[in-house]
Amino acid sequence: MLRLTIFTAVLALLITIEAKHFRGGSFSWKPRAGGKVKISWKVNWMRNYEGMQKFLCTDERPHVEGEGQLLCMECQNKLIYGKQVDLNCTSWSEEENWTSGIGSFLYTPEPGMERFTLSYQESELPNEFNFNSQWMSTLKNYGGAGNAWRMVSVVDLSIPNSSPKTTHPAMISVVKECGDVSIYVPVSDQDDDKIRCRWSTKPEECPDVACSRGRCGRNKLCGVPVENSLLEANRCRYTFPVTEMEAGWYAVPITIEDFRPGVTGSLDNGALSRVPLQFLLRVESKGECRVLDFGDDLQRCHLLRPNEPWSYEIKAYSEAELKVLVIERPSSAFKIGKLTKHEDYQSRTVSWTPTENDLGKHFLLFHSVDTDGFYSSYETLTLLVKNKFPPGFGDPPAGPNIIKEQSFPTPMSTVEDQDEYFSIKFDLPFVRPEKPTYININDLRGEVVLKIDVSDESQVEVDPKDNTRIRFPNPYMKLNPGDMYTLEPEAGISFVECMDACGMECPPIVTPKMKWLFRTMTIPVPSVDCGPSSLIVYIPKLYVNNMNPNSLRFIDAWDKKCRATNHNATHYIMTTDFDECGTRARELPAKSPKPKFLVFKNKVRDAPKPYGGKKSQITRDQRKIRINVECEVKNGLGYYDVSFTPNDTRKGITVTGKSELKAMMKMYKGDDYRNEINKKKLPLPVKMNKRLYFSIEGLNKNKELQIEHCFAVPRNKPPGCKVNPHVLIEDGCPVDRTLQMETSSSQSDKKFSVRSFAFLYYGLSEDVFIRCKTVVCDPGNGGSKCTKLSSKQCPQYADSQSIRGRREVEEAGYDFTDEVVDVMIGVGEE
Repeated sequence: MLRLTIFTAVLALLITIEAKHFRGGSFSWKPRAGGKVKISWKVNWMRNYEGMQKFLCTDERPHVEGEGQLLCMECQNKLIYGKQVDLNCTSWSEEENWTSGIGSFLYTPEPGMERFTLSYQESELPNEFNFNSQWMSTLKNYGGAGNAWRMVSVVDLSIPNSSPKTTHPAMISVVKECGDVSIYVPVSDQDDDKIRCRWSTKPEECPDVACSRGRCGRNKLCGVPVENSLLEANRCRYTFPVTEMEAGWYAVPITIEDFRPGVTGSLDNGALSRVPLQFLLRVESKGECRVLDFGDDLQRCHLLRPNEPWSYEIKAYSEAELKVLVIERPSSAFKIGKLTKHEDYQSRTVSWTPTENDLGKHFLLFHSVDTDGFYSSYETLTLLVKNKFPPGFGDPPAGPNIIKEQSFPTPMSTVEDQDEYFSIKFDLPFVRPEKPTYININDLRGEVVLKIDVSDESQVEVDPKDNTRIRFPNPYMKLNPGDMYTLEPEAGISFVECMDACGMECPPIVTPKMKWLFRTMTIPVPSVDCGPSSLIVYIPKLYVNNMNPNSLRFIDAWDKKCRATNHNATHYIMTTDFDECGTRARELPAKSPKPKFLVFKNKVRDAPKPYGGKKSQITRDQRKIRINVECEVKNGLGYYDVSFTPNDTRKGITVTGKSELKAMMKMYKGDDYRNEINKKKLPLPVKMNKRLYFSIEGLNKNKELQIEHCFAVPRNKPPGCKVNPHVLIEDGCPVDRTLQMETSSSQSDKKFSVRSFAFLYYGLSEDVFIRCKTVVCDPGNGGSKCTKLSSKQCPQYADSQSIRGRREVEEAGYDFTDEVVDVMIGVGEE
């Protein structure tokens, strides 16, 4: 029993050990003379592996025996390497616990074998995957444990071709709090074929589940690694939503293929060849993000010639001290110096002398880790080795520039309302940015007045006749007329894709930030042309924001000839005789600076939307236009105001009468009815749609007071205008939907409030008089008008309170003791 327990424990230990040390890798191949094929690999393993030294690379131990078999799936002799796939150590990290190494050998295919599949796997049998073939058991994707590892490469010798080659890092470590990551796969192709990358999805790329002694895993390592992860095929750039991912390990399987225009390869999608790339992504959560980078002066492309020494200092910047600067080299021929501290950065120097056998591209991969375990971004140096470089090779590509003098507005020019578009002119075709990038219009204090997002096609369009120009609608109406502004395109409103001399994608070259001044045109003001008996008003359309001319009216707004009409492209016109459209005449007094002058006055205003329907004569909307029109006529020439008083041939008499004040109407500042408005300030100017508070107070406190009717009329009703009173209360019930009966503490008082309004059709002023008819009764008299009014049922309005009950159909009569009292108060417009 003891032996069985020990054996079981050892078996479990072996399964645990064998199931977590694979770290991915890649394969490539190229044909050689004599029909041979050079097969190369880069494989990554856990460096310190349960105390074993199987993959422990050091400077003193540059070669390790490795693990796994290399098989030809279609060959008679499956094992083509004859031993475990060993490694010449190129890079390793004690802190991150990984080893990376390379290897290669020349293989002679079996006779007639032009196309075959290479499979790097643990087992010597083509389709056997045991627990020793598993990825690490703690993966967060693909279902976790039981995922077999395998790398497959398809060789086709029927077309002169070499496969793509990549030297991706052994593993990528990221911090959740630093956001999502996007990384380019460092890949090259000796034949300059088009390279495409995709997630591994085909059956031969996704090995069967691993089984051992009747126990099998459950999941295949196949397809998209993580939901919302993205792999851009033509750019070979992958993006992971790190902020959404759980901390832990993730396997990433990618397949790289090459394509050649005009040549169809034998693979199912027309590819010429297919090679694998597999690696691990480690996500950590540290509660914060730190900036670790390699500076703005990092030179990513280096042009080298054979036999010429090369060296480069990689500078790393961080808030905290660096623990390590990890550099993954293509081969051990690259020499890497120790980490050196400087005043504001730390660095390591890489040196290499390429040979004639090194023609082509080589990649140096590096990242840094600080003492608290925070990671930098992953960077790549591309080294292009050639015997000759043509003149100008390696110069940075030209970027787009803004041509201010061909844009609109040009510097120091004036913008008018008739200008249809603002536009920006470039020296290269426009390329729309992917992220929000703005053209700002600022005032002279530097405050942003408008922001136009160039990335939004609904805001900015390409000129249909010129792909080097963008445009957006003239924002003149959103700016102040006659003011100076700056037009400030941000850096990057257009760009060109960058491909460096090494043929690698580099950061886009963007338009620089620019700034220039322009001015808005001053808006012309209305003018009046006075004749001997008529006047003409010219109104700039821009002054009234191009409103409908039918909305512009003289005082007599009922008459259609008293409204504006189109005059030309820029102006409306309004014409009236001195005795029409509500025009008023007034003779200046003899002692005035202009004695014996007649002054004719009118007003031009807009007609706002009626309140309560088309038939309503009031509005609670603020008027937008008010133009006072005056004409002075010397000595009244051409116009005479004639009047007479009829004489009935009888001598006139004077009749005198007296009356007694029964009630008065007052206006208060608020709903507490504490502060009465002084009658000397009436009509009181008020804002539109403001709640006004009124009280009708009987002087005899022993009497009961009820409101029978209340209505409003304009103070100045011009001749010919059909202005009906606006009813507020009718037969004791609210009619205006904004009227509310307020609480009153006395039987002899009644309080109500209503929102302010103006009459649509008016005289020279917009003053409003409110008049109420009240009844004063003996309290307790069941037959009085007061009792009948207070007992009525009235309709309910959304924003008014009930005056006790529903209105009756029949008309209530008066008792002989009732007294009818009229009260009135005036309100103006502010």
